Amino acid sequence: MNKLIKTTSIIFFILLLNFVSIPKILAVGSENFTKSKSATGLDENFDTKITLLLNKSGENNNTIDLLFLTDIEIYNDVTGSNMVNEMYNMISNINSSDSIKATISLVLYGMDADKIIEYVDTKDITSKEDLVNRIEAKRDWINSNSFGSNMERALLLVKNMLASSPSNNNPEDRHIILLTNGNILSYNNADGDSATTVFDGGSFYLNMSTMDSNGDAASANRETKMVKYYNETNDYGEAFAKLLEEKDAVNEYAMTANKWNNLNKATVDELKAQGKVKTFKSSDVADITKYPYTNLEIGAVQAAKVLLDLKEAKYNIYTIGYLYLYGWDDNGNPTAKLLAYPPIGFVKWTSNVGQLYLHEQKNVDSTAFNGFVNQIDSSLVSQKDNSFYLVDEMGYGQYKDGSDYNFDFVNDINKISINVDGTVLDKTKIDDNTYGFGKDSSIPGGYKYIFKYYPNGIDGVTNSECYKLDVNYNIEPNIPVKLEYHQVLNKNTRKNASELSQEEILKASNSTILYLKNGQTESFENPVIEIKNTNEEIIYDRESENIENPNTSDPIYLLLILLFLSILGLSGTLIYSKYYL
Repeated sequence: MNKLIKTTSIIFFILLLNFVSIPKILAVGSENFTKSKSATGLDENFDTKITLLLNKSGENNNTIDLLFLTDIEIYNDVTGSNMVNEMYNMISNINSSDSIKATISLVLYGMDADKIIEYVDTKDITSKEDLVNRIEAKRDWINSNSFGSNMERALLLVKNMLASSPSNNNPEDRHIILLTNGNILSYNNADGDSATTVFDGGSFYLNMSTMDSNGDAASANRETKMVKYYNETNDYGEAFAKLLEEKDAVNEYAMTANKWNNLNKATVDELKAQGKVKTFKSSDVADITKYPYTNLEIGAVQAAKVLLDLKEAKYNIYTIGYLYLYGWDDNGNPTAKLLAYPPIGFVKWTSNVGQLYLHEQKNVDSTAFNGFVNQIDSSLVSQKDNSFYLVDEMGYGQYKDGSDYNFDFVNDINKISINVDGTVLDKTKIDDNTYGFGKDSSIPGGYKYIFKYYPNGIDGVTNSECYKLDVNYNIEPNIPVKLEYHQVLNKNTRKNASELSQEEILKASNSTILYLKNGQTESFENPVIEIKNTNEEIIYDRESENIENPNTSDPIYLLLILLFLSILGLSGTLIYSKYYL
């Protein structure tokens, strides 16, 4: 019985060891492309045709999600019009690209927030009028929530949307474009329900921002937290960061999410009619021990906390920011610190969670907006840019007798071709050593492929004769790409049959390396050419047959290896148990 237990344990251990090793072995083949390379035997002119095959692995997952987010007040003014124009320009750019597929969403917020457009394929938006009509279809809701600036509510909605993206893409492919002047209000009362402004017992308060924009805020004798930190740092973004460090204390005044009340303008008007709304100026909250934070400070901190969550989830965040209407003069100088500092502090702080495009005026004019969105657009395109290049060195080495041989590239456009999914691409001679394949003016370089021959190598890459193939667009998965070109054995290194005493194996390529934009590289298995001692004057063999190396990273090979190892281990165990246990 003990012998059986020992035998069973050893067998189990060996099998477990084999299967634990499977992920490591399979990882060898987990590359971006399946690749092969073959060479024909030398013909009577010592010429060989090289065939290089590429096939992009995986599924086409080039979909990105673009989610625009802004305040209703901003959408309703000139800045919002610029935003809609540029939203459509971005949609048009995406639709004109073969390499990117995208969905578009828009969230607007006032006192409440809503999904105005949700995950619409950009190709389904046919015109700017179509885009505007989709937004204006929710005009009634927009009008009833046209004040309030509750960004936290909107960001919580965005967080839920992005977490359940129907594109099923990576978090890095989900993008938030936030247009804001930093005016963010908090909604709280003593019970943790939604109300407006500074925490105070039970009453419903309007905020202390626009209420006193032309009143004593400009000369209020009150050092708020943001004013205090700005005086220490002389930097708005750093001042807000210090305020954010107090987020747990600020949270005492923040809303409880599960107690959110859907307030709208009608509700506020009703409360006003009932005498339950109190308005006040900053002088009303002069006691900083009772009111340690202004409403603008609390609202900005609440929003910043959600932005930090979004950053941690690895979503891309872009802020297009500008000055809050109140608290600044026309030259961008603060006139009311209580109103100016928290919004601009929040806006500048957003550079810590993503890219910030700051326009230090009270609205973003169309030229600036166009520039900002073009930069974002370029950033999105580059993130989805799967273009790459490969460098192939001509083969060289030594015969078995120790003498050298090397292959020369045949620099003739008629001897080079690129075939994509069975279609031979058009080709153009750009200069004596450069050829373009698949002319396309919409992509960098003007061609899908640019083939350039380097007789003396490429500085910093190789000193050997080679060519470089630039692939300037995204190859679709499972679409085969075939490159064919010719090499000829250098005439000073050729041998006749009488000079050979045995079979020779010549390297058709010294190395072929594919360089990806993410810095990774992939290598090809390079083919060899066999030549034999015959009675003929000139040596050539396998004139039309391709010689390929098997792809030993293919899962079928790996499974056969694992099966062999398992059987070998099992046999050894049984033998061991028979004679020693």
